[in-house]
Amino acid sequence: TDVGWNRFTIVADGEFFAGLSGIIRIQFPDVSIWNLPVAAHEFGHFVASRWKDSALAGMIEREKRADRRYEAYLNEHFADLFATFTVGPCFAMVCGLVRFSPASAVLPSDTHPSAAQRMWWILETLRSIDKSRPGPPLYDYITQQLEQSWTASLKAAGQEPGLSADDTLRLRGWLAEMLEAVKLNL
Repeated sequence: TDVGWNRFTIVADGEFFAGLSGIIRIQFPDVSIWNLPVAAHEFGHFVASRWKDSALAGMIEREKRADRRYEAYLNEHFADLFATFTVGPCFAMVCGLVRFSPASAVLPSDTHPSAAQRMWWILETLRSIDKSRPGPPLYDYITQQLEQSWTASLKAAGQEPGLSADDTLRLRGWLAEMLEAVKLNL
């Protein structure tokens, strides 16, 4: 990334990146290796705070005028994209199988887009990575399996599996724009 990191990663009761101090907190105790991809996500927050990409900054400025939450959402989506781009399907599996609750998947907050939107974003990132590289797709099978599992979990929890057309259109545009910035910088 060419982003120097001379900060700390510490254990805490949950994951969090503190922008002012540059400290990444990782959940502890954890009894499995599945927190490792989450560390890549939290590091993505650090990278986003240090990148000097004018296209990415312009995109965030433009979108937060439409909705004040979009700045936080784009930062979260960037961290998801960064983790997916750097550790591949591992991050998608953690989110879709372990982390995101299907019962509350459609509920956004002021700081985080809904888990349904994030899962769509992560799976589309894997698909975009596959499309941009030569040769047969690497992630096609796992992406399909994760999508089927996530959709089944949503249905079992009584949630609608798809996003609205407006959400999909907005996310697709953001992903294309953000992925281009990531490819140029990584």
